[in-house]
Amino acid sequence: MSGVATPFRLKFTVGPRVLLSIPIKATTHNAFGRGGIAHVREVIAQPGPGRTEAQVFRSVEAAPADVFSVEEPSSLLYVLQSYMRYRTDLRGDFEDLLEGLSSRTRSTLRRKVRKFERANDGQVDWRCYQDFESIKEFFSLASPLVEKTYQATRLDGALPTTKEFESRALGLASQGLVRAYLLFLHDKPIAYLYAPVSGDSLIYAYLGYDPACRSLSPGTVLQYHVHRALFAEKPCRYFDFTEGEGDHKKLFANQCHECIDLLCVPRSLRWRCTLAMHRTWNSFVVGSRSVVERSGFLPFLRRKLR
Repeated sequence: MSGVATPFRLKFTVGPRVLLSIPIKATTHNAFGRGGIAHVREVIAQPGPGRTEAQVFRSVEAAPADVFSVEEPSSLLYVLQSYMRYRTDLRGDFEDLLEGLSSRTRSTLRRKVRKFERANDGQVDWRCYQDFESIKEFFSLASPLVEKTYQATRLDGALPTTKEFESRALGLASQGLVRAYLLFLHDKPIAYLYAPVSGDSLIYAYLGYDPACRSLSPGTVLQYHVHRALFAEKPCRYFDFTEGEGDHKKLFANQCHECIDLLCVPRSLRWRCTLAMHRTWNSFVVGSRSVVERSGFLPFLRRKLR
C-alpha cells in the first residue's frame, strides 16, 4: 500500500462549516480493498525514508469498534469518520440493477426520467466526453454551470475549473482515463458528472446541477442514463461512489462496504491532547445536535449554517 504525501487538516466542524483546522504533514493511503485493519498495521510497521509524522488511511474496511481492540506500541490510531462506501458492480445489466430496487422506488425513478423528457420536448439530451478535444468542450460548457450549483455556492465541493485542474483532466483524457457527462435542457447544460478512472473503477468525483431546475431531478436523471450506458459498455468493473452517504448513491449502487478513515500519529503527549480535544469537540457537536433536534430548531440552524 504505497502512500502519497499530501496536505491534511484535522478539522473542527459544525455541519458543513469548518471552524478550525490543524495542518498536518501526512502520507495518505488508499486502503479500500486492501485488507482492513490488519493491512494498516503492516504498513505502520514498515518505516521508510522521508516518512511523514502522520499517516492517513482512507476507506479502511472496518467498523470503528475494530480499532479499539488494536494496540500499537508507538502509534495512536484515531477514527476520523465512519461511513458506508457505495459502488456499482457493472457486471450484469442495467435491468438487473433496477430489479434490485423496490417496486415503488423503481416506479419513482422512471417517473422522474419521463418527467424530464416531457419538459425537454419529449427527449433526453445527455452527452459523454472522454477524449482530449471533447474534455476541452466539457469544461467550456460546464464552467458557467458550476458557478450556479449548490456545491459551489454552499459546500465548496464543486468541479474545479482552474487551468491546473483542466490540464490534469486533459492529461487523463489523452490516456483514456476520464469520462465527463452533461445533461441539457433546451440545449442548455443543467447537470454535470465528472468521473476519472482509478484501477478497475470509474470514480464518482464531482456531480452538480442548476438549482433552478431542481424540480426536474437533473442529477438523478443524468445518473440514470450514465449508469444505463456504463452497463452496456462496461468500461470498468465498478462505478465507485467513494466515501459518504447519499440517497442517490443508495439508489444506483448494488454494493456497500462499512469503512472508516484512520489517522495514525506518534504516541506522544502532544498528539494525545490534540486528539482528545478533537474527540471532545465532536462529542459536543453530536450532543448539541440531539438537543436541537428535540427542540425542533434543526431545520432553522441548517439554513443558517449553509
